[in-house]
Amino acid sequence: MQIERIRRSTSSFPTINLLNNDNSTLDDHQWTLLSNLIHNYDETDSLTISQQLQIENRCIDSVLFINQNLVTNLLKSFYRNAGKCIRSNGDISHLTSDDRSILIHTAIDNITAISAIFFFIHFHLIDDKILWMYLQNIYGTTLMEYHRWAPQFTLLDPILFKLSMNLFALSKHTRILYQNISSEYRNLGEIVKIENKYVELTWKYLVYKLGFDQSIRIFDKIIRWFLSLTVFMSYTHRLQTHVNDIQSLVQQTEMLLAFDDIDRIVKNN
Repeated sequence: MQIERIRRSTSSFPTINLLNNDNSTLDDHQWTLLSNLIHNYDETDSLTISQQLQIENRCIDSVLFINQNLVTNLLKSFYRNAGKCIRSNGDISHLTSDDRSILIHTAIDNITAISAIFFFIHFHLIDDKILWMYLQNIYGTTLMEYHRWAPQFTLLDPILFKLSMNLFALSKHTRILYQNISSEYRNLGEIVKIENKYVELTWKYLVYKLGFDQSIRIFDKIIRWFLSLTVFMSYTHRLQTHVNDIQSLVQQTEMLLAFDDIDRIVKNN
């Protein structure tokens, strides 16, 4: 049953290999967690817009044509889906409100960055010269060059992407980008517990899929991917529009999670 859910969840990615739980070291709980983490991030809208951009961007008689509304909608989808992903993650949503508030600030930013990099390379948007010129005019050459540099570490397996995204959501390294985050977690042990659970899941999936030796190389690449994303994000934080969008999404997500807390309390009483 869990394998079928994973297949349906990732069917929008054309290159995914179907999963089989034979001969894996993942227990039933971990297969369920794998399925849940994959379902937490719904890429349907980003996928649809990416495909439309591939079709509609044109260069006719040296004149560039680009659907600016589609580009705007694609960028917005990365932010929107990051907020939904955080809210759908039970490990994060069930943290104390204080710890959750600290984590959400970086987690939403991290997920937005990693999903943007992944989609741009997975759907070959990084090779779209028309789109690239348009984005350079908006964000500047330096940022877009880092956007082109980071994908060399990107893993294109959709399941690994989603597992890595959940790991990166918990990364504390990007806190250096936020001058206004001075508070420390009240229960750091709970954050570490979630991290360890996701690391073990990712490692077991890698061993199951690739074998031990290749898994070491891929896990090393995941670490380098995270480091490259942190460098990339250091430049996105120089864009006030991005900072404002992240802050707005954080506030919205915190409010929705507070409503979810109230709903759980009412249901339990």
